[in-house]
Amino acid sequence: MSVFSRIRDMIQKIPAPVRCAGEVVLDTLLPGGPGIVRLVKETVDWATKNEPAPTPSASPGDQQRVELMLGILQGQLEDVAEKVNRFPSTDQAKGYIRGCIINDEDIPAALRDLDGLAQQFDVLQASQRELLQQQHFSGELLQQLLVLTRRLVGVSDLASDLRAAHTSYPDFASSLDLFQAGAVAFSKGQLQGARQAFEKLKAVQPNLPTVAIAFDTVNAAGSPADSPLTASLVESILRRLPPPSTKKLSRDFPIRDEEVPTTFARHGELQELILWNCSNLTDTGLAALCSMLPRLTKLSLRKAYKITDRAIPAIRGLSQLQRLLLWKSQVTQRAANQLQPLNDLNIKS
Repeated sequence: MSVFSRIRDMIQKIPAPVRCAGEVVLDTLLPGGPGIVRLVKETVDWATKNEPAPTPSASPGDQQRVELMLGILQGQLEDVAEKVNRFPSTDQAKGYIRGCIINDEDIPAALRDLDGLAQQFDVLQASQRELLQQQHFSGELLQQLLVLTRRLVGVSDLASDLRAAHTSYPDFASSLDLFQAGAVAFSKGQLQGARQAFEKLKAVQPNLPTVAIAFDTVNAAGSPADSPLTASLVESILRRLPPPSTKKLSRDFPIRDEEVPTTFARHGELQELILWNCSNLTDTGLAALCSMLPRLTKLSLRKAYKITDRAIPAIRGLSQLQRLLLWKSQVTQRAANQLQPLNDLNIKS
């Protein structure tokens, strides 16, 4: 079954009120991702009209992510979306969602899942890459900034910080409003407007890590790309990012050699890694990855077209590795035999 058929079947099973409210819910929770919200809306509109599969306006990866996002709306956020549809105006609906963020104990997990998924969308990375390139960023500094700017897509981190600080309802609500305003402005390329919103937010929430990181990220994006001070600021922000809370990571969009250092810089404790699209990863990039993730016990690399026998020494250097899957690689069976002590070895050409 194609992704379009699966999505159509899923959408037709989603209650109509939830479908109708989906755009408002996502627009509120993902203020920095208008391209993502648009993709989801276009997909829902197509499915409800029961038309033939459209010419894809999104990458294959994003089509799959839309399916996953609809699953979150249908599952974790269904009660919220169903109630949102009862409000006569968008402002009232968004006010209700804001109240759920503040008071609903089940919301944080849904926000984390939604944010984590949104940050993987190709359409988000493409729009942010274009914005930063217009500011003359390139190379490693561009990649580092993209790690930071994608964190502006949703409100999950801010909501967690506000909850941890036991923020009062009025301050919580106003802080969400300011963050959303800054994220929307940034998504439109309005760096000055984004800076002003986050500056106001920092004035009322000076001690929240998420606020400081967002404010400094927007400042860095608007700073001269060739200035050593800009590079120093970006590095200092990266050092302040909270460590990943998971021992397992799955990534389904392509990764290039030059993206490895910034993508995995803070994942040294990672134990399981699944990369679904390694079509742009070479032996050099895999060697760098192995050196950065010494605690891996499971490694799965799909579409590893450029991985050859030369990668075997780096893989053997993973002393705790127990399971390895290499799919569509150039690794020969003779070289793979050097990895035989592994409990689970699966090499598919």
